Amino acid sequence: WDVSENEYAQRIELPKVKRGHAIAFSPDSKRLAIGGGSTAADNRLVDQNSWLVVFQLEESGEFTPAGERRFENRAAFTCLCFIDNSQVAATRGRLDGTVDSMGFVEILRCAENAILEVGQIWRGLSMHGLAFDPNSNRIAWCDIGGMAYVKDLHQPLSAPPRQFQASRRPATQVRFSPNGQELIVTGSDGDVSRWSVPPPPTPEKENTPDTAKSETEPPLGTVTPTKDDASESANVSPSLTTKTVETVGKTTPREPPPIRHIRDYRGHEKIVRDVIYLAPCQQLGGKSKAKDPRFRFCKPFLVTCGEDGRVLQWSNEGHDAIKTLNLGDQPLVDADWISANQVAVATAGQRRQQMMFKNHSILNVDLSVELRRLRIPKSLSAISRRHADRVAGSADTVPH
Repeated sequence: WDVSENEYAQRIELPKVKRGHAIAFSPDSKRLAIGGGSTAADNRLVDQNSWLVVFQLEESGEFTPAGERRFENRAAFTCLCFIDNSQVAATRGRLDGTVDSMGFVEILRCAENAILEVGQIWRGLSMHGLAFDPNSNRIAWCDIGGMAYVKDLHQPLSAPPRQFQASRRPATQVRFSPNGQELIVTGSDGDVSRWSVPPPPTPEKENTPDTAKSETEPPLGTVTPTKDDASESANVSPSLTTKTVETVGKTTPREPPPIRHIRDYRGHEKIVRDVIYLAPCQQLGGKSKAKDPRFRFCKPFLVTCGEDGRVLQWSNEGHDAIKTLNLGDQPLVDADWISANQVAVATAGQRRQQMMFKNHSILNVDLSVELRRLRIPKSLSAISRRHADRVAGSADTVPH
């Protein structure tokens, strides 16, 4: 789809493969990668095999196939993300959510009419979700165990990523904030969590007598690949092919700041599949016209979507809800709108089995509360004001 013209551009059909799960553009928009898995057969599980197809943008404006590869007995591609114009990171696993399914994360390189494997980053449970922060050169992903991972691509591929428990149930997607300081993790329990994952600070360089170095010499602490490795590592990003060695005057890495949980967003009733983290307001450059907006966005906000059919927007700088009803430690029974600015909330008492019925009037600033009590609560339902008045007028015993 051509976004600038808002019109249909091209339809790509892959009749020989099934179950396409992942798709990604390269940063220069000249490559398009599509990956997926396989259907179940007599002696084959669903997503047991996998495939990856790369398309190249031609001068005519259409994408044509530039490479295809099949992977037998290797888990399906669940997410793709380009880390530069020729290399793509991929998560593998199964989308059925079974706990015993395994997966891994790897880097692949798109060469001329070929797709080459650079190396594996991590292996474990079925991996889902993938995000790349170009500012810090880090990727993040999650798995069906509810774990989230952050990997610094400046380090060797064999170096373990940072990891933390982000959800009590399988995690589905991750997204970096625009500045790379935060990470959003969605889960199959309907929750969306926000985490502080600041990048590691710049390493300090130790003072040494030998400071005269050639401009073409690689950074301290690294060596270039040997001639035997050249054929396998040609055109691969230096951050993925360098090897750490002991050198005089090496840089001293600093400990990265701890990962910190910021808050949770609860509003979905089923699995949250994806999330968009939009940047805060940015003033438009150049001389603006009279009808042009002054800012792109007024405030940063999140947009989440789930299998419950809801698309929710979490707004303002703190990503808080518009209004908050503090129920304390009393269990919530049910809640419903009774007018455009009133919501009824039913909570159950823990000791006397009583329910407190609160009628909250949402004003500009405060919430006014009206309280009712009744026993053995089950559920709460709202009816129209006109119908409520008619029922109340016909029978005084009917509560409303």
